[in-house]
Amino acid sequence: MEQQDKQEILDTLNQYAEQFNSMVQKILTRQADSNDAAKMFDPQHLQQLLTTKLADKVEVDTSKLVENQMEFMRQQTELWQQASRAMFGEKAEAVVSESRGDKRFSHTDWNENPVFNYLKQAYLINSKMLQGMMDSMTFADPKSAEQVKFYTRQYINSVAPTNYLFSNPDVCEEILKSKGQSMLKGIENFMRDLEQSPLEAFKITQTDMSAFELGENLATTEGKVVYQNDLMQLIHYTPKKAKTYAPPVLFVPPFINKYYILDLDEKKSAVKGLLENGFSVFMISWVNPDKSLA
Repeated sequence: MEQQDKQEILDTLNQYAEQFNSMVQKILTRQADSNDAAKMFDPQHLQQLLTTKLADKVEVDTSKLVENQMEFMRQQTELWQQASRAMFGEKAEAVVSESRGDKRFSHTDWNENPVFNYLKQAYLINSKMLQGMMDSMTFADPKSAEQVKFYTRQYINSVAPTNYLFSNPDVCEEILKSKGQSMLKGIENFMRDLEQSPLEAFKITQTDMSAFELGENLATTEGKVVYQNDLMQLIHYTPKKAKTYAPPVLFVPPFINKYYILDLDEKKSAVKGLLENGFSVFMISWVNPDKSLA
């Protein structure tokens, strides 16, 4: 790497640090504005919830628990031995491997780079241990069992090395390739989503909403509202045929979906297809709910 490239990356890292500090300050300010939002990001609050559930009439199968811990210690010891061999340039055998359908570890460095390979295997071993602990417990309340297992799965997924900046080879590769610009773009996107999200939740933007406009390149089938109330509007689409079948077609989409899920564009429209085949089509469009409808 040229000296100029190194300097560009260092300059970008400094910009990243400044934006990161600004982001942390905004998060703390948002938490101060909402007690409920603060609890969402408070690890102690989540730990208290989990501890309460674990203390609620739980029976532990000690034989399963001990067996799980012994296997965990055996695998960790073997991993250290294999990792040491890899560091000295010797061939190392995998102690544990990801499932075939796990695409998080598709980068070649997860297997070929000793550091990333160790991080991957250590994560998989710890994940198996935590899941084994849950399997050794029997809860009096089935709902509590589901909640504890759910939180455990979420925690396991959240601490995967693929989720962190410098423990993901795909991210590290892109940082070097873009000379650090990918980090700046990522934190800018995060800041934008943070500012646009409500206090009680963080919503990640996955689509460029400015790229779509109703009636232009989305929901282009002609129709009109023939009835409405506080919860919905009823759309009647303009028939394409002079004669239509007597029974009309009424679409009642899920409340969480917009009506145009069935009328995306000219090539992806169930509504258009039915109209062209002589049906009279109606569609319910649900209101976007707010606190008044809670």
